[in-house]
Amino acid sequence: MLGYEPVVAGLASLPTTLGVLVSAGAASTLVPRVGPEPLMVLGGLLAAAGMFTLSFVGVDTGFWQRPFPGQLLLGLRPGSAFVPLSDLALVGAGEHDAGAASAMLDATQQVGASIGTAVLASLLVGAISAYTSTR
Repeated sequence: MLGYEPVVAGLASLPTTLGVLVSAGAASTLVPRVGPEPLMVLGGLLAAAGMFTLSFVGVDTGFWQRPFPGQLLLGLRPGSAFVPLSDLALVGAGEHDAGAASAMLDATQQVGASIGTAVLASLLVGAISAYTSTR
C-alpha cells in the first residue's frame, strides 16, 4: 500500500526485533531483583501502549511519527513477559524434570495461541456476518 521496496519493508519491521532484544536482556537481569509479576504487568501495558500508538497510523503518517514507536513498544512486550513466564514455569522443576516442564510450557503456549486464534476468527466472522446482513 505504501509502495515500499521489499528491503525497506523488511527494515521497517526491525523496531519490533530491537524491542524484543532490549526487553529480553533487561528482563533477565530484572527478574531476580523485582520478581516476575511487575515485569509481566509492564509487558501488557507496553503492548497496550504500542497498539494504541499504532491505531493512529494513517496512509500519510511518517514512519518515525507512529509506526516506529508503536512497533518498538510492541517489541518490548515479549521480552518483558515471556522471560519471567519461563522462569515461573520452571520454578521447582528438578534438573531431570526441567525439559518436561519446558516442553509443557511450549505446548501450552502453542495450543493457547491456536485456540485463541480460532475463537477470535469465529467472533470476527460472526461480527462481519451480522454487520453485512443488516445492510
